[in-house]
Amino acid sequence: TRVNYFVCGAGFLLLVMSLFLLFWFDRSNWSKTASFICVCVGLWLFYSASQTFQSFSTTGIVYKTVFSNDTHRYEWSDIQELTYSLETEKKSGAYVITFDDKNQIQVNENGYIKSIRRAILTQAKENNVEIKEIKQPD
Repeated sequence: TRVNYFVCGAGFLLLVMSLFLLFWFDRSNWSKTASFICVCVGLWLFYSASQTFQSFSTTGIVYKTVFSNDTHRYEWSDIQELTYSLETEKKSGAYVITFDDKNQIQVNENGYIKSIRRAILTQAKENNVEIKEIKQPD
């Protein structure tokens, strides 16, 4: 997602900044310490971004967001509403899934999601989930 790209970009920026700190301040103790902190925080940002995921199965949905230690697990019966928003210009869309506890996730439609779209809608219909389709104008 876009958040992951932003977090990775911030991590990369910190890694580059650590090199410039050493160069600009002639490897003083202060610049070594600041550089070490930048490297540690940058690597932690890369790690945090790499730990996010969304998983769809016949039993439910499991996902984890950036900077969260919690893995959210929901069964299909825990879904309150499934909204599909289609951008006709891009010919792709996004799903917004609202759970009973008012928690939401947005899943952008890519090749994999397109391939399992029918399975997602079938599971939603079997569990009496309200399905909304919104078509965005050109």
